[in-house]
Amino acid sequence: KHRKMVMDRSAVQVVVLLCSTLSIFGCLLIFFSYWAWKDVRTTSRKLLVCLSICDFIIAASNCVGILSPTDKLADKDGNPTALCVGQSFFSTSMSIASFLWSVSIVVYLYLSLVQRSSSAAERVVPALHAVSWSIPLLFVSIAAGVQQLGFDPDLTPGWCWLRSDAPTAWLLLAGKGWEITAFITVSILYFLLKRAIAREVACIPEYQVIVAARAREAAIEADRKLVFVPGVFFLLRVWGTIRSFMWLLGVSSNYFALELLQAFGDSSQGWANAVLFCGFTRLVRDHILDALPCRPADDPETKPINDERLKQ
Repeated sequence: KHRKMVMDRSAVQVVVLLCSTLSIFGCLLIFFSYWAWKDVRTTSRKLLVCLSICDFIIAASNCVGILSPTDKLADKDGNPTALCVGQSFFSTSMSIASFLWSVSIVVYLYLSLVQRSSSAAERVVPALHAVSWSIPLLFVSIAAGVQQLGFDPDLTPGWCWLRSDAPTAWLLLAGKGWEITAFITVSILYFLLKRAIAREVACIPEYQVIVAARAREAAIEADRKLVFVPGVFFLLRVWGTIRSFMWLLGVSSNYFALELLQAFGDSSQGWANAVLFCGFTRLVRDHILDALPCRPADDPETKPINDERLKQ
């Protein structure tokens, strides 16, 4: 039994380290694409960079937590060490910030595309920064002040989050409440965005054959992302939520499959965003391919439509 526990722990560590490393490189790709190519520097991309900063810190914090021996995370009495509290502070605050930035991006796109108010979208950006950075730091600072940050293997695959005796309210305030709210909000607003893009493309006159073809291509690309974003968000984060609710109900959540899925999902947001917003974005993908040798020339009629609102 001890040998199986060691093997399970090693498997979880490998998954966390692999996914976290991929997320770190994915975030670096998003940072590089924003820095290197001026035509990529839209406001929505700037917000994506903020989201990627959070995902970068989460991935690094998860690596620190999973590589730390249990006796370095909690003392003999079960009290969290300074290393544990510090790691939990960064990973918890940045997780909440990541949820808020996910909502912020879709709010900005909603104002730009559905409400057709670019000025309103730009005016709301400072407020998005204030909310998305200050709220996580405020709540997690309070949690640290009342000594609720700590380690419980029933809640995470091996990194620190909350103490095993933390009240239920802190489970919601320090992560899961924000996560569930973000998923519902993102799903609703992305559905409205998807419908707005479909209507916009349908309004293009049929006689504008080339423009209509390019617009439809851009719409298909946008539609793909608008379906994948909430889907990926759900598939990556649902496993930790399941374990948290099992913990609330007093049911053992130490199932290896669930731990492995949570280890994968909670560490994968960075590389998943890189795939969605770099690999599935024609403009960024073309820049990356242009940097490769022997790339065939594009057909001018298949170039992405030059519409700032669709390009975002």
